[in-house]
Formats: sequence, structure tokens, C-alpha cells
Amino acid sequence: MAKPPPVDVYLQAEFQSMDTNKHGFLTPTEFANLMVYLGCNNRLLEKLMEDIDPDKDAKIQEKDFIIYMHKYPGLIKNTNIIRGLFQKFDKDNSGSALKTDVVADLKEMGIYNDKIHSKIEAMDHNKDGNISYRDFLRIYLSGK
Repeated sequence: MAKPPPVDVYLQAEFQSMDTNKHGFLTPTEFANLMVYLGCNNRLLEKLMEDIDPDKDAKIQEKDFIIYMHKYPGLIKNTNIIRGLFQKFDKDNSGSALKTDVVADLKEMGIYNDKIHSKIEAMDHNKDGNISYRDFLRIYLSGK
């Protein structure tokens, strides 16, 4: 059995999925949205917002995000909802999933339909048959 990917692979994908303009940082609003989408509750979010931007420039850098997430292991656990779902599809724990595995698992769960089919097709933007966690998140978050 392959070992799970380092959590940093998932954290980088989460950061990059919200950095849609590719500036290399998140605004406080983008960070707050990401944390809520990942399952963070409002009480914890208020505390996070006080601590996450060490230089108070309203720009949360990827390295600061990853360091911060590791600083609070409970935070990684509390925001594990989407990571956990994707890991069900990621059979070899590589940080990406075969599109066929995603389709088969969703059909097995009884939640596959035409709308989901088009979202899965969009996740495989380069048409290589694989869906990265980052692409999975981008499509997932675009529906929020």
C-alpha cells in the first residue's frame, strides 16, 4: 500500500486553488473563504485571521500559509473534509486521481449525473485522464 502524500502537497493545492489570479498570495478575504470552504468554523476563523498575516500587509504568502497550517495540527484535521473526500478517489496516494476512478466511485455512491459528469470533464483540463487535487478544488470551489 502506498503511503499518503505529504500534507504539503494538499496544502499547496488548496492555496493555489484560491490564488486564481496567480499573484502568489491570498488576500484576507480569499484566505477566509478557503478556510470556510475547507470546513473551518467562524470562531476559529476569527483567531486565524489575527495570526496568519505576520507582516500585516494583507497578503498571505504560500509559505506562511503552509507554516501556519503546520503550527496548528488541529487546524489541518478540522479542515480535512475535502482532502478526505479526494483521498477516496486518489487510489495510489499520489495527489491525483484517475478520472475513471472518480467516475466509478461517484457512481457507486449513487451521486453521478450529467452535471457532475461535466464538472469531472472540466477537472481533467489537459485531457490526460488524471485529476489533480488542485483542479478538483478549483472546480469544487467554483461552485461555492
